[in-house]
Amino acid sequence: AEVACLAAVFNIQLRTGCFCNPGACQWFLQLSNSDIRNQYESGHICSDYNDLIDGLPTGAVRVSFGYMTRKQDVDKIINMIEECYLASLEDRLQRMDISKLPKALQHIPERFKPQLKEICIYPVKSCGAFKIKDSWPLTTTGFLYDRGWMIVDAAGMAITQKHQSRLCLIKPIIYSHKGIMELSFTGMESVYVSLNIRREPIDEISAFLCQSKICNDLVAGYDCGDEVASWLSDCLEMPGLRLIKQAVGRRTELGTTKDIALSNQAQFLLINRASVRWLTEKISTEKEPLDCTVDRFRANLVIETQTALEEMD
Repeated sequence: AEVACLAAVFNIQLRTGCFCNPGACQWFLQLSNSDIRNQYESGHICSDYNDLIDGLPTGAVRVSFGYMTRKQDVDKIINMIEECYLASLEDRLQRMDISKLPKALQHIPERFKPQLKEICIYPVKSCGAFKIKDSWPLTTTGFLYDRGWMIVDAAGMAITQKHQSRLCLIKPIIYSHKGIMELSFTGMESVYVSLNIRREPIDEISAFLCQSKICNDLVAGYDCGDEVASWLSDCLEMPGLRLIKQAVGRRTELGTTKDIALSNQAQFLLINRASVRWLTEKISTEKEPLDCTVDRFRANLVIETQTALEEMD
């Protein structure tokens, strides 16, 4: 679709897609039967201008030459390739003047802009995600309730997936209208925690949020009670666990405040699906669905761009 748009701007006619020969298209693109089935199940049909699905091409570009073709025609195509594909994606987008595109292609340029695919919060540090389906409040520390709770051991140390991988199996659900959070774990009944605890903060606990001393901040929080504490200890098979809700801002060892919840570094964490796809192609270990790999990065904002690593620019 991108090539078709740029060709139209340069007044060049060419063909894109599978040219009514899906078998040859599959063979030349080295697509497996499961790849073809996945593209079909994703909604891909003939002439839909979907260039890539899960990082795999759906067709090719064909330029036809004949008796009437002139050298100037060849030069024009080469000039388009040099001007557009030796330039950045941003430069290519600027060339796609919608007024010069056929009506059938005028919706294409919008698709090349970064797309927000998902918004997630992680209410309990190092536990599962709660995926937001609607609008969500923002605070000075990020999304409301994001990493607002942590699980600490009997010594008051925050535990993370670095040492307890089963934390990811604890799934939170926020019921804002009820003022409660549900925590679930396979094979156990759910437990419910109030979103608004009205008590005096417990003594400050030194919560080592990561191994680096940079993250060794002091956090004051509310203890969420014995019921959820017992439930967590049963889930993780660790005695003495407590659920702590952050009460005030974090303080460094030097006493300065940090306007951040219980995440390690920033209020918002972002990941690009295209970059994750690029990374998985570099890894020769057993593959898993892309969505599962994206979830491992525990981002708040999941975006997708046309090329990998655009978020680094």
